[in-house]
Amino acid sequence: DLRGAALKGDAYAPVPWETALSLPRSPPSSSSRSLGATAMRKRRLQQAKDNPGDSSSNSSEVTDEGLPLVVTVRLARCKMPYRWREPLPPFVSILNHVGALHLDSDARRLDHATVTVLRRALSSDEVQDESWLSSSFIDLVLSRYARRYPNVHFMPVEFAAFRLKTMQTVDMFQATDILGQRIDYNMRKPVVFLANIANMHWNLFRVQHWPLKELQLFEPMGKPATRHGVSLRYIPKHIIHWLDTVWPLGSEAESWLFRSCSAITTQHQLTGFDCGVACILYAEKCAQGLMKEDIDDSTKQSDFTQFRQDLQRRLSELESLDASLAEATVAGSGGGGGG
Repeated sequence: DLRGAALKGDAYAPVPWETALSLPRSPPSSSSRSLGATAMRKRRLQQAKDNPGDSSSNSSEVTDEGLPLVVTVRLARCKMPYRWREPLPPFVSILNHVGALHLDSDARRLDHATVTVLRRALSSDEVQDESWLSSSFIDLVLSRYARRYPNVHFMPVEFAAFRLKTMQTVDMFQATDILGQRIDYNMRKPVVFLANIANMHWNLFRVQHWPLKELQLFEPMGKPATRHGVSLRYIPKHIIHWLDTVWPLGSEAESWLFRSCSAITTQHQLTGFDCGVACILYAEKCAQGLMKEDIDDSTKQSDFTQFRQDLQRRLSELESLDASLAEATVAGSGGGGGG
């Protein structure tokens, strides 16, 4: 487990993640050898003392014995977390801020029909204590995320539910995110979207390109204990077809299905109605760049409950604002008629 256990011992000196990334790939230079070869040098010195006639023991060059170190460094470059000893910083959602769901800035860019649909989602009934979230409300929240986190593509709910099912190849390369921005498939920008499984449960997907190409499945109920890997039963086949088309993996026999993984290994959701809230919370953590392991370790049911309460507060603010604007509009029109 390179998240911590690999740091034990002289052979794994803790260094910042950026330093590990900057290590040369092959062949190992003196600087890369000095990072992890302390224990190896000690062993070689001991061998030289025990076997003074053995010339291979006195060699200062790293031979084939250094191969495990090279492999470890390469693996670490892909697997080690972005942090070492520091704990995760506290998660802060944009929904903690007053006015986070205001549509004023969106309304200047989105067409009238879209704004109407989004405004329809501005009702406290959407996030009552035991209510399910509608797709229009989820799109509203994702549109706010998209403006706050420009380094991630957020796709509307209908992308996985409808558009991908009927897309031709040429249309796949013209796909746009929730803000209408075309996806640049030459970039390694993560793509985040939701899918409703059997019209009864929300799951979240993240297409990750770095440090490894992965299709990460975030299931609020966790990965079933009896399941090994991820199959088309849990990932709609049109999602895999889209990824294989726009981001081919090099080999015709290789598919994104085999690059898919369960990001949530333990059950987080303990209620029957928080899957939508859970997924938009996962979506923001993904947007903030958290690794799937950290999202899995740092999320629990109480976080969903708190997140729902934050949503309720933001919607109450919007309803109060809309009521005030309506009163001002009526008062203004009445005054104009009297004049």
